Amino acid sequence: MRFCIEYSKYLGFLYILLELLSGCSEAETRKLQARSEGQVLYAARCAQCHGKQAEGLGALYPDLRHSAQLRTAPEQAACQILYGYPLGGQKQTMPSQPDWTPRDVAAVLTYLSSLEGNTDSLYVSEQVAEVLKDCKR
Repeated sequence: MRFCIEYSKYLGFLYILLELLSGCSEAETRKLQARSEGQVLYAARCAQCHGKQAEGLGALYPDLRHSAQLRTAPEQAACQILYGYPLGGQKQTMPSQPDWTPRDVAAVLTYLSSLEGNTDSLYVSEQVAEVLKDCKR
């Protein structure tokens, strides 16, 4: 498993390098890097429940490709990613990610926003750190 994650990091780096050589702006390059890092984190920690393509599993795990929350309340999504939350009043909860940094949360949000139906935004770790201070736990 660790080999696959490490290998994915190199693929992301090569993708970014190709984009740099093709003339992407600094902002586009930062977004590509964050998206690549987020994809690796998502695959390692989120895909088991939400699916490899973020398609979810019916009412049990939401489809993240068309997430109204990511479009309208990304701050709430950041808090839920880091601290977890109960799912629909059920006893089951989404696990927290206590070892993740604001950069990790920002990377996953950037990756999720790039999926079909979402806003394709770049989330910056400094902004996410400020948001995380105000999370209601």
